[in-house]
Amino acid sequence: MADVGTSDISFSGLRTAYNSGNQDDADDDSGLNAGNANTSLSQFRTANFTDGSSVPDGSNTISIKDDFQGKTFGSSGGGGGGRGGR
Repeated sequence: MADVGTSDISFSGLRTAYNSGNQDDADDDSGLNAGNANTSLSQFRTANFTDGSSVPDGSNTISIKDDFQGKTFGSSGGGGGGRGGR
């Protein structure tokens, strides 16, 4: 499952949910896929959720409660994830 959940959200749980969503749209996709023990919220920047929202980009504030809680990693459309012009 790519579900983040609503309680007891951990960095390892976020990383597992992201990887289960089969997306490759986070700023640090390779780091998240490598399973490094040192995970940070900034690695998830630009990752998409099935509700059409995404983790804030640039230097915008990221909040576990506002940006992750209760969401599901994945594309809101029929296509897979991607990095656009990157």
